[in-house]
Amino acid sequence: MRIRALLASSVVAIALAACHRPNSDEHITHMSAGDVAAPNAAAGGQGNVTLPPSNNAAPARLSASPRHGEWVKLAWEPGSPDSLMAWVVYPSTSNARTPVVVVVHEIFGLSTWVRGVADQVAADGFIAIAPDLISRVRGGPSTIELSGDSARKLIADVNSAERNRGIVAAARYAMSQPSAAPRYAVIGYCWGGSTVWGHAVNGGTSGFVGGVAYYGLPYTSGPTPNADSLAKITKPVVLLRG
Repeated sequence: MRIRALLASSVVAIALAACHRPNSDEHITHMSAGDVAAPNAAAGGQGNVTLPPSNNAAPARLSASPRHGEWVKLAWEPGSPDSLMAWVVYPSTSNARTPVVVVVHEIFGLSTWVRGVADQVAADGFIAIAPDLISRVRGGPSTIELSGDSARKLIADVNSAERNRGIVAAARYAMSQPSAAPRYAVIGYCWGGSTVWGHAVNGGTSGFVGGVAYYGLPYTSGPTPNADSLAKITKPVVLLRG
């Protein structure tokens, strides 16, 4: 069951972008020709509704989503006066308990596109939570989306320990919801993919079952994880690196 839930979370964004923005829609080159040529309104501008929207289509997809999404403020740690912002989306399901997927943003921060990814994770049957891991360095939790350039300047001051704390806070919050199962996986893109590996190396928190990293790789001396890091990983991790 754990492996099936983990792998199901990995299919939500096979064809998405790397950590650069070469044109007005940085994810457009990863969409299929059919999606680009024949978008439809129900898909929010992207023909395949089984994948997250493109960057340009994300606002429309979120606006049209039948799922409940909301902003929440979380304590970084129990009893901490400091908090971070997160976007949570709940699936439409008859299941009494639903596993959690933590969605980690790119170097560009918690963007509308990342919230669109979380919405697709919820469409696939999971409680999705996307924490804004630059909440502290931006001056506190906020729902205002930063520009990519502003986020990139701030994110250098978010170290691996802080990333891990943010994921743990998000996972614990989501798993505490009445409809949640006590288990979670983590997915992330580029900077977020590296963060997934870091979380796996550090063992996560209670309920962690694995992760999916999209082209992000920490703790390495080359194109693959080094042996010391791999030895610390006790849960399955999928790396998608094109």
